[in-house]
Amino acid sequence: MLLELGPLPPDDVRSWVRFARRVICEVRLDPGDLDGVVPTDALDAWSGLLDSWDSCAARTCDDPDGGSFRWSDDAVDPEIAAFMLHAMDRIVRSDDVQGRLTKIESRANTPFTMLVVKSFADGLCAVGTCQNHLVAQIISSLQDRLDVPADVVSST
Repeated sequence: MLLELGPLPPDDVRSWVRFARRVICEVRLDPGDLDGVVPTDALDAWSGLLDSWDSCAARTCDDPDGGSFRWSDDAVDPEIAAFMLHAMDRIVRSDDVQGRLTKIESRANTPFTMLVVKSFADGLCAVGTCQNHLVAQIISSLQDRLDVPADVVSST
């Protein structure tokens, strides 16, 4: 499956990666309402992807010509992507995680988080129908944050 992110300002990517790493660390230390719901394997997969994005964004920042962050991987296993997307959905909707964020953090990071969700959803939808049910559920549950019209949800 093809997973793509960008073009984006590399500083935005690095800022969100720092935020996401903090959330992952907090969930590892105190899973709260995610205990038994978000497995360590999902957090490990996200940590690996964050490392890749951070490295790519750092190279873009170091480029003397500047430029935008662009990342893609055409060898993403759809089952792993679905596993990761499900974990992100649960984390985003976790009352315990949301309770740890300030309003400023939440407001600053929600748009990028939803961009990542959309990227995963797009990649999974392109694979075929086996993942469409999961994508439809997640888009429906996050619709108010994703700003996706209802007719798009029903056609997924």
